[in-house]
Amino acid sequence: MSMRLRRLQADYQKLQLRCDSSPYLLIRSTKGNPPERYEIAFSIKGLSLDSKNQIVEATDHVAEIVLTSGYPRQAPQCKMLVSVVRFIFRPTEILLELIHTVLLSGIRRLLTGLVGK
Repeated sequence: MSMRLRRLQADYQKLQLRCDSSPYLLIRSTKGNPPERYEIAFSIKGLSLDSKNQIVEATDHVAEIVLTSGYPRQAPQCKMLVSVVRFIFRPTEILLELIHTVLLSGIRRLLTGLVGK
C-alpha cells in the first residue's frame, strides 16, 4: 500500500473514532477505499432556508469533504450540502469538537467563510 493510501486509511480510522465518540457528528457516507470523499452530518444550531426561502433555525447540517490527489500537501476541499445562512456558535467551539486535526484546516476555511472572522 502506498504512503498516501496508508495516510488516507489512518485518517479514516481517526475520523471514525472521533465521530463515534461525539453526539454531534456522523459520517453519512464515504467514497473510495480508503475514503477520499466524506459526507459528514453535524448537529449544531444554525440558520437555513426552508422551501419557501424563509430563514428558519436548523440543527442538522451536512458538509462534503474531499481529499484531493494533492492531500495532505493541499488542504481538504469542503462545501456545505445544505442551505446554510449562518451558524450560531463561536468558531472555536465547533472546531474543537468537529473533526480531528488532519481535516480541521478545510473545515476551518469553510466555517470562517460562513461566520466571518
